[in-house]
Amino acid sequence: MSPAAYYYGGLSFSQLIYDFGQTRGTVDRSEAELEGALQNLKRVHDLVYLNVRDAYYSVLAAEEILAARKDAVANQTKHLDQARAFHDVGTRPKIDVTKQEVSLANAQVDYRQAQENLDVARAALATAMGIPIPQSPEPINTLGEVPNPGSLDDLMTQADKQRPDLVSLRDQVTAAQADIIVARSYFRPSFRLGSFLNYQNLKFPLIYNWDLAGLLAQNFLDGGAKQARLESAKAGESVARANLISFGQKVRQEVFTDYSDLKVAQDKIQLNQQAVGEAKENLALAEGRYSAGYGNIIELTDAQTLLTDSQVQEIVSRYDCQTAAARLDVAVARTPMP
Repeated sequence: MSPAAYYYGGLSFSQLIYDFGQTRGTVDRSEAELEGALQNLKRVHDLVYLNVRDAYYSVLAAEEILAARKDAVANQTKHLDQARAFHDVGTRPKIDVTKQEVSLANAQVDYRQAQENLDVARAALATAMGIPIPQSPEPINTLGEVPNPGSLDDLMTQADKQRPDLVSLRDQVTAAQADIIVARSYFRPSFRLGSFLNYQNLKFPLIYNWDLAGLLAQNFLDGGAKQARLESAKAGESVARANLISFGQKVRQEVFTDYSDLKVAQDKIQLNQQAVGEAKENLALAEGRYSAGYGNIIELTDAQTLLTDSQVQEIVSRYDCQTAAARLDVAVARTPMP
């Protein structure tokens, strides 16, 4: 005897009506985590921007230092020709020529090193930009521009409002507060509405049934799990707030340090420019004294070395000023939008 056929078909529906904040807290946490992730991405963008800007000014500084080293080689060559001429006519000893040959060789070594430093700086710029090294761009020389950072109080305010990693920590506090809402919801019941409709019978026509019911559920015996969950959420919020306060202080310190570094670098530019002017005058005097037969070769080579070193220091001070301005811009999140 074959089994009898049985026909059945139906639909069921269930909908959460209210859970006293459990769903809302979960959504709030997810939204806060998303916003925090976006802020972390913005922070990564700022750091990339800082690396590119630093590499950019490194190339400019390396180019200017190379030019200064090249001038030094030219001057040392001129001084060597002069020493040889004086030696040939018997007015200067051989040691002047030897001493100047050593000075020229040292200047050539410094020039070759400056060439290498420029190649490395260009490679670093290409790497920071994420492009092949042979495609490293030729930057426009803006090393002499004077940054205007604004007032320190305004910078502190900007950093507090705009700094991405600081905003991300505020989002973590929001997420922790959402966890508290979720934990408290477990102390209250949840209400669901359910319904079904089905058709069934051994033969056609089918007989239908339907039902609509509400379910109020509350867990009473959980061994203290609800309370432990709530205490854990509160502790998480306290930790998040402590991290926010601590990092906020670090940001303020970073802004203050970068601002001070920029101001010092700007003062050093003026002092180094004055030193370059005095070194040029000193070299002119040394060259005049040597040509007139009153000075010696050591005085002349020392004057040339002093000028070259002063020029390099002046270039470095302008580089330090620009990189300090770049760090300050990143510290207050004053960077171009990605």
